[in-house]
Amino acid sequence: MSKFLEIPYQLATPMYLHAESLGYILEEFRADLEVVDNEDVDNGQNVKFMQKMFDKSGYKLRMYGSAQELAENVRIFSNFSQNHTYFNVEEEHYQKAPILYKSLKSNEKYILKSDLFVFLQNMVLEFTHPNRWNYVSLIAYCLKAQEDKLTECLEFVKFNEEVADDLEKKLKHELKKKPFTNVIFEQLEVELSRLNMDQMTEKFKNLAPKVNWDSNIWKSIRIHSLLTDLNEIWPIREIPRVMAATFMRYGLTLRSLQDVIDENPKMFRPSDTKTVPTVVRVFEDEDRSRYVMKAELSGEVETDTGDSQILHTMSMESVIETKDIEFILHRITRAKHRAAPIKGPNKSKSFYILAVDAFFELMKDLIFGIKIYQKVQWNSMNLESFDNFFNPEIETPYFLKTDTVKKIKESVCLSLGKDASRPAKEVRNAKSDGFTLQNLKNELKHLGLTETFTEIQDYAKDVYVDVYAVKKKYNLRTCDLFDAIEQCQLICVLNRSEKLKKFVHNQRGCERVPGLNCADCAEKDCVETTCAVS
Repeated sequence: MSKFLEIPYQLATPMYLHAESLGYILEEFRADLEVVDNEDVDNGQNVKFMQKMFDKSGYKLRMYGSAQELAENVRIFSNFSQNHTYFNVEEEHYQKAPILYKSLKSNEKYILKSDLFVFLQNMVLEFTHPNRWNYVSLIAYCLKAQEDKLTECLEFVKFNEEVADDLEKKLKHELKKKPFTNVIFEQLEVELSRLNMDQMTEKFKNLAPKVNWDSNIWKSIRIHSLLTDLNEIWPIREIPRVMAATFMRYGLTLRSLQDVIDENPKMFRPSDTKTVPTVVRVFEDEDRSRYVMKAELSGEVETDTGDSQILHTMSMESVIETKDIEFILHRITRAKHRAAPIKGPNKSKSFYILAVDAFFELMKDLIFGIKIYQKVQWNSMNLESFDNFFNPEIETPYFLKTDTVKKIKESVCLSLGKDASRPAKEVRNAKSDGFTLQNLKNELKHLGLTETFTEIQDYAKDVYVDVYAVKKKYNLRTCDLFDAIEQCQLICVLNRSEKLKKFVHNQRGCERVPGLNCADCAEKDCVETTCAVS
């Protein structure tokens, strides 16, 4: 498939990675990492930047393993379409590769319309050979201004080599046009020579009137930075000529892109008349189960209100297939600590994750962010906010908005009052040669968890065996100790709440809690074994 579906590694900026990383780590760890020095970090040096985050955090990021592991998990977590809107990095260029989805009926591939703008950006990189990534950002601002028209629609189009080649030919054709005569170039050179840097910045901004330059100060700073760099690199006598050439190239590129977009409205614009979608995502989980969002299948208009906080699904077996709808495969993606967000259906601007993923992310936050079970007894907790979102009666997978975890956590903290801010002990580091089962039991006691859950040490053995089996290094590390402590607390919580335990079972999450004894799972296994024998 086309090379323009890949993002060159040197375009991965530390600023973009910083935003993604903050979205991945626990909220309580972010305060000290809002600003991370990246002066000596070049584009594409993701692990080096992560190490800087580790160094600045002190002890807080130990649960994520190493800088290399965190970088890899952030890469998995952030690999979804329109992630620049999710991470609020509108001042950055596109840095996530377009995703192709395979049809379940044929070998046809489909692409989200918004990802086609990433494709255009990558073509510009190839054809214009910009020597400044700031220049790439300026092009991306204009593309994002066009993409904004798609924020309230979720539409896919067919994409193959023929489509890619056609777009490439059209853009090449437009870029070959000469925008100015020599006379106009000379006039432009004289005009720019009379402008100071601020005036020149404004003139460049006028080339892209559709961009909302006031929405983010960094947009103007990027243009100013590009022009300043050129001013410092070239000899004084050459600067007017270089500025004029840059202005012409920038203007030509923008006009060429606009022409390609205008000539292909079915690819880059929302459909004029649209009731029932022609392409519907079929989500596939790790257990190979497949399901669709009911709202997406029916074409219902989802708005960002409380009504769309929960999105229900139906199994693919229950869907009556029709020739009018193309079903495409969308796999659920999870990093170690978080699931990759999924854009909501139809007109929704929100992102979603499965309810079971939201539950485990919430528990991780309560356990290591707030350290709730080190501060209060189980009987002191008000789980009413849990009941509103983690419904044990729903047997099919369902989605929750990504901000649900924060809302539930805020509700829990509010119910705890002053207890939520009580001091709590930190997990101690594992020794260089690892930790033993007894070390794990000692740590559970050190953290005060044996007072909240008197039986918690009883689960340590099964958890220890599982953590040891999946460890990434020769010896168990501190991050493995965090995993074990989390699993032990999860077992205690689920064994105390039949509702939550039933919810986790119905949402197929029991296997994610090693050592959990689920009677429903045991009964299901028994039935399946009996059926197989008979």
